[in-house]
Order: sequence, then C-alpha cells, then structure tokens
Amino acid sequence: MNQESFPILQGHSFVLDRLQTSDWKAISYLRSDAEINKYLSRSSAPDLESALAFIDKIELGFANKQMYYWAIRPKAEHEMLGSICLWNFSENRKKAELGYDLMPAHQGKGLMQNAFNLVQDFASSKLGIEVLEAYTHHANVKSVELLIRNNFRLLADARDPGHPNNRVYQKAIA
Repeated sequence: MNQESFPILQGHSFVLDRLQTSDWKAISYLRSDAEINKYLSRSSAPDLESALAFIDKIELGFANKQMYYWAIRPKAEHEMLGSICLWNFSENRKKAELGYDLMPAHQGKGLMQNAFNLVQDFASSKLGIEVLEAYTHHANVKSVELLIRNNFRLLADARDPGHPNNRVYQKAIA
C-alpha cells in the first residue's frame, strides 16, 4: 500500500481518515485518561514522545498491511473525536478484530454506531472479511451494548489470553 491508498470513509456529519501527527494530543488523551481506559489494559501515551511513537506504530501497521486505523472527525473540523480500527487479521484475512474508542463528550450521540456501519461495510465489501471479532471488558456496558446492537454475539467459551475480564464477541458480515 502506498500513501495515497489509505481509505477515507465518509459519514453524514463525520469522516474516518488517516491518523496525523497533529493528533498527538487526542491520542495522548484517549490512551491515558483514567476514565476512558478503566476497562482497558493498554500502554498509555501521556506525552508528545509516546503519542508520536504510537502514531508511528499505526503508520507502520498500515504500511505492512496489518491494520486500518481511522481517526473519527467532524466533517467541518480537523479535531479527532475518537478512533476505530481493523487489525489482528487471521492468516487467510477473512477475520479481523474491531477496536474503537471515543472521547466521553461525544459518547451516546450515535457517532460510534455510524462509524461501525462504515467500517463493517468497508471490511466486507473492500477487504473480503467475513467475520469481525471484538474483545471488551465484561463490565464495559456501553461497549457490550454497542456490540449487541450491531448483532455481535458473545462467544461464551472464548477467552482473551492475559485478559480474564474480557469477553469475545463475534459477527459474520459476509
């Protein structure tokens, strides 16, 4: 993939586009805020250096065809409100993991639902993905509700190694 091939997805009032180095403050907040991360065990990015290192990691992942990571932005602005990604592809690239986060001020407004719709359509129609998986903490009610509303089903016997409180949800999209 080259620089020009990054897929920009258009919603009604928002756009999913490529992460930029200018997003470092939003990345720092999303990855380091205690409330956003209370159900996540991921590395934080509390400063410019670590946020830029994360952005570089994302760019490398895209260049190596290992992930698609979109910044969620209002159409009229450049501000990053959250992110949604496809990654952890199966060997045959028919299954991928879906990940997402959103600034608290923008939760509960349907933004992530709309981003879900765009990414699921892209995954199926452009990438040929047949199954999406999502891993979420059992107590993260908003995330569980979003997955259930989008017809993901709990895989009761599936486990997320190293994360005993996570539950695995799955959806066939093809």
